[in-house]
Amino acid sequence: MNYAALENKITNNNNSYFVVRDTEYPVEDLKRNWSATVGGMSLEGCSAFETLEAAEAADKDYYQSDKVTHEYRYHPAHKGYCCVHYEGLGAFVLDAENVKEAIIAALEYEDDLACTMEAGDGCFCASQVLSFHKVRAGRYIFEIG
Repeated sequence: MNYAALENKITNNNNSYFVVRDTEYPVEDLKRNWSATVGGMSLEGCSAFETLEAAEAADKDYYQSDKVTHEYRYHPAHKGYCCVHYEGLGAFVLDAENVKEAIIAALEYEDDLACTMEAGDGCFCASQVLSFHKVRAGRYIFEIG
């Protein structure tokens, strides 16, 4: 799927809704379609790992286990292997009926949405996205249908 083609697309879909997500990489997020833990943190004091083997070894050491306790995948934005937090992309539902209302609502939404520990009330999968629009640096709205 060419997710870049969905940027700034106007759909006029009456059955869609809008969510807000803090990200610098909306197309990469859609291609990846899973969420890492906050800031890519895999283990306490660690960020992304250069190799899958390094991530898994650190996991075993941290949890003092013979087996890997979490799944790790390559995350392009973090340039390394991160712990998979959940499938899909975390977001928050906006009270908006069109793109203009959604952008206004997203501008007023609280900061640091990417720093939540949960998926938000608008978690979505890439296959549901009809369009996405930049609100400001680091914040996008996604039309879900």
